[in-house]
Amino acid sequence: VNLGVHEIGHNLYQHHSRAYDNNDGIFVEYNDPSCTMGGEWGNYSEGQKCFNAAKTYYLGWFLDYHGDVIPRDDAFSGTLVGVNDAGNGEILPDQYVTVRISDSRAIDLYLMYNRVEGVNKFFKDSYYRDKVVIVEQNGAGRQSWVKSVLDQGETYT
Repeated sequence: VNLGVHEIGHNLYQHHSRAYDNNDGIFVEYNDPSCTMGGEWGNYSEGQKCFNAAKTYYLGWFLDYHGDVIPRDDAFSGTLVGVNDAGNGEILPDQYVTVRISDSRAIDLYLMYNRVEGVNKFFKDSYYRDKVVIVEQNGAGRQSWVKSVLDQGETYT
């Protein structure tokens, strides 16, 4: 199923999602287990997963629940929730599925709470389970990179 969804992602003009490999110190093209465009079907094929924050944002899914922040102009105030919350109509004001942090001097960052329920209910990678995943992507349809995975109370700068 995941490979089929990955190929549908290509038909929707989505590129691969990479993540840093701590063992080799390099970004690996198929190494983002939080996104179906991250591949690794042999290791993660038992679990279901959705698209990461950047892919979801550019596909326009959950459009009513996107947040946009320009750091030098305003601050973000709200709560990230999982895609299942929005899909079930369980979202409240000031709750968001994705948040884009834009800065004209840098590549945009995208945040999403990888809640393990609904479409992600069988997600296997414990490092990404129920955590905020931050990805970087330079425009629609481009390759994305995992920049950080945050647990409650952790920060990324």
